This record gives sequence, structure tokens and C-alpha cells, in this order.
Amino acid sequence: MRREHLETLAPVCPVCRDTDHSFPLRLAAVWAEDGEHVVEGVLHCSNSRCLREYPILDGVPVLVANLRAHVQGNPGAFFAPAPMHPNLESLLGDCAGPDSPFERQRRAVAQYARDHWGALDPRQPGPACPALGVFETGRGLAPAAPEGPRVELGCGPGRVSFALAASHPGLTLGLDLDLSFLRVAARALRTGRVRYPRRRVGLVYDIVEHELPAELLAAAPRLDFWMADAMALPFGPGGFQEIVSLHLLDCVSSPWTHAASLDTLLAPGGVAILGCPYDWATSATPIEAWLGGHSQRGPEGGAPEAALRALFDPADPRCAAPNLAVVASADVRWRVTLHDRAELHYTSDVLALQKRRFMA
Repeated sequence: MRREHLETLAPVCPVCRDTDHSFPLRLAAVWAEDGEHVVEGVLHCSNSRCLREYPILDGVPVLVANLRAHVQGNPGAFFAPAPMHPNLESLLGDCAGPDSPFERQRRAVAQYARDHWGALDPRQPGPACPALGVFETGRGLAPAAPEGPRVELGCGPGRVSFALAASHPGLTLGLDLDLSFLRVAARALRTGRVRYPRRRVGLVYDIVEHELPAELLAAAPRLDFWMADAMALPFGPGGFQEIVSLHLLDCVSSPWTHAASLDTLLAPGGVAILGCPYDWATSATPIEAWLGGHSQRGPEGGAPEAALRALFDPADPRCAAPNLAVVASADVRWRVTLHDRAELHYTSDVLALQKRRFMA
């Protein structure tokens, strides 16, 4: 965690944020540093009636309201061992088996990190980062954002956040709720090298490690990665000039709340890029909150595109973000690599949004 980002972005306690007052977090202790990065430490809520603690792990501040539930539900991410020899990791992975929490986590990191960083692998370069292509399309549709802080929500292992940081001279923040993804991103930020498992097939993985290209290294001093919940973001209103949210809307408990938060976080004139393939799953979003994909008996026949745009239409009773206008939209095809012999193909509905300077 960079001190400059903490001071400039001034995060508030995610527990106290819904009360009458927002209480800023303060850096209470630093136990390990690496240059400009606080690698291990703790943040405290400044509310004397709260005083909750938020750890900083591997350079990532963990800013979630129910910290206990996150640690108990995913201990492997919070108590991750130091990188081990690939043969030792392979042995333990075979012992754990394909349905173990260890393997589920390793598989997810391998899938997302490969899609984000595989094109830069000098030994076996893969296709271009699919999320980067969606981001670039959305950027081409949107007007230029005013200068000021940028944030990517649902940043994963961080490739798009690096590109966002490289595109402007101000501060950029990548946020995600998966600490395993953030460890990949934060270590690349600190060391200038990205390291992740690359799945060939089954339980067979290769460890990929290589340096970041010069343009991303140049952007690194303006970038930071934090862990936070998109449903309870630890920020006051109007703090960002650009927000990127790619393939997150169908992974949150309430798309309505997510759209409303874009409206709240953006400053007047700010820009948001929103991309969604509508790949709903009840484990993330209850069916009644889906934007389309059900109720084909309704007037829209279950189509999600109109339901999404209704969230930004002040004349529609479903509107969640009355101050955001849809500037342009496009369909963007992208693919996810599961392993060397399997891929998934999606088409993302990408919207460029801008916040009205005169709010409703």
C-alpha cells in the first residue's frame, strides 16, 4: 500500500460508511516496508465507537466490513505460504486433489493471471489480454475524463489497472475482493516482475515469471492495489474522475447497487466504462436481481440489454444512477482460457457513461 494513495484517496471505514458520518482510516502500525510500499501493517477506524482493524498483507490493505467471515471462508488466501519449488507445489496439489480449496484457488489464479499476463510471457506468449481489449474499446467510446484519480473495480490480477495508470499522470487504484488475484498484482507492482501458475491440463501447472514491459514499469509509481467489496466501497462521494468496471456487474449481489455506486463515486463530468456478458450465477447474484436472463414473459422478453440501460434512465422506475448518461455502447467478443486445451467465449455489452455536470 502506498502512503500517497492512502492520503489522497482518504478511505473511510467500510463498517461506519453507512452511518451519519464517514470515519477515515488511519495507519496505526507498520511492520514491514519496501521502499514506498507498506507491505505489512494495520489500519484503524478513527471512530472511537468502532476502532476496527484492517490488515495490510503483501502490500494489499484489506478493507472489508466482515473481515472475520472473509478470513474464515478463505484461509488459504490469507495464510498463503511463500512461493515454493514447482515440483513441491505439484506434489502437494496431487495430494490435495482436484476438488480441494487449494486446487480451486490455484485454478482460478492460473486462469485469470494467464488471461491478464500471458501475452507478455517471453517463452510461450498467449493471446492478447481479453479484458484489455474490452477496456480499450470502452475507452474509444467514452469522452476524455477530467484529470484526477482513476479506479478499476474488479481488477483481478491487475493488467487493465496498469494500462489505466499508464494512460494518465494521476493516481490509479485497482480494487478486487479476491486476495489471491491481488497478491499477483501487488507483487508485480513492487518487484516489476509478474509470477503466476499456468495450467496445462488437469493438475499440471508451470510457473511463469517474467519482467513487466517498460511502459508498465513507468506507470507503477502511480498505481496501487487494495482489497474492497464493490457493494461497500470505502470512499466518500465524487472522489474519482474515471471508473472501470469490466465483467463485475454479473458477479455482485445487487447490480442496482453497483450502478448507484458508480453514480456516487464519480465526480461531475467523470467517465465510467462498464462491461458485462450477463453470465449470471446464483452463487453471486440472486435470480431476482438479474438484469434479464429470466422472466421472458415480461415486456422485454428477458433481454438484459434494455434492463441494464434502464438503470441509467431517469424516466424509468428501475433507474439506479440518474446522473449517469449512456454516451455509447458496443459488443466486444473476448475469450477466457481454462487450460491449454479449453476456452470459453463471451460477448460483452460495453457501455461508456458520463456523469452529468448538473445533477438530477
